[in-house]
Amino acid sequence: MPMYTVHVRATETDRAQAADGAVYVPEGFSWGAFFLAPLWCAFRRCWLGLFFWTAAAVAIIGLGQYFEIAPEAAVVALLVTQILFGLEAAQLRRRSLARREFVLADVVSGHGVNEAEITFALRRSAQPDSTGVAAPAPAPLFNRPRPVSAADGYGLSPLGGGA
Repeated sequence: MPMYTVHVRATETDRAQAADGAVYVPEGFSWGAFFLAPLWCAFRRCWLGLFFWTAAAVAIIGLGQYFEIAPEAAVVALLVTQILFGLEAAQLRRRSLARREFVLADVVSGHGVNEAEITFALRRSAQPDSTGVAAPAPAPLFNRPRPVSAADGYGLSPLGGGA
């Protein structure tokens, strides 16, 4: 089942408005970024990614012309660049959102964005409101054992006092 990171504006204090303006970034390989990297970057407002993709493409083509590299090698280098871009597209989008003052609110899973939105909305409604009374601290899951000393026989006896 696909995973999505949910990003909301850091300035939103109203939970309903924050959930309405949430951005869902799917994890995994991005086929749109692989096939149409410049358009994907422009549509997602990832200007730094667009700059790096353009710089890589110009460098590969320019260095291929300058060093008289076979065109097949340049095509392979461009294909590798596209694969790397498809793999890193989600991270580029998260960084772009962070620069626009979005914060990571949750990580949800769903078969599609609609199911991820429902999961996020249900989780947000189950959380107590931040303006209300603070929730009590959760109880510890287990008690920490007391430190072992030489008088305990180095932990050999469960009753203590030596072996």
